[in-house]
Parts: sequence; structure tokens; C-alpha cells
Amino acid sequence: MARKNVSEKVDSRGTVSVGRVLTQIMARKGFTRQSADEEMERVWTEAVGEFIARQSRLGILSHGTIEIFVRNAIVSQELSFRVPKLMKTLNSVTVDKKIKKIKFTVADF
Repeated sequence: MARKNVSEKVDSRGTVSVGRVLTQIMARKGFTRQSADEEMERVWTEAVGEFIARQSRLGILSHGTIEIFVRNAIVSQELSFRVPKLMKTLNSVTVDKKIKKIKFTVADF
């Protein structure tokens, strides 16, 4: 007999929906994370525009701080003026973690 995951919902016939199984497999393989990252990139580009999006890269969100890598100090300064709006926009797509701070780092990429 197959072992059942605690989070699986089993109906009266002892079956689990295909959708639930696929969702769990996608989560285990990291597809939901990849999808969330792609959505965050899309929202970032919409929020800052194509030009600045090409001059910046989203970093990792850790302990409420997201690091944004920028090509130069000019881009960093421009984005620093937009922090409140950017936080609101980015938080609209983060599901389980909320952004409390944005850190800009000049880097070559």
C-alpha cells in the first residue's frame, strides 16, 4: 500500500486528486519557486521600466530584505527615491515572505 502524505486529501474512495499530486510534485521540484521568481521579474520590469530593469537584477529575499544589484550608483540613487512604491509593488507578488527593506548593491553583471 502506498504511503500517504499528511497534506493529501483523500476522498471516501481512498483516492487523491491528480491536481493535488501535481501541485505537490511541482512544489518539491521547485517549479512554484521558479514561477514566483518569473512573476517577480515581470513585476519588477513593469515597476521600474525596461531601461532600469536592464540595469538591475533582483537578488535573494532573506529575513525581510531583498537585495537589488545595480550597474552603477546613478541607478541605485534613482531606485532609492522609489523604495516605498517598489516595496508595495513587490510585496503584492510575494506570497509567504514580506519585503521590509530593499538593499541596493553596485555590481557587474
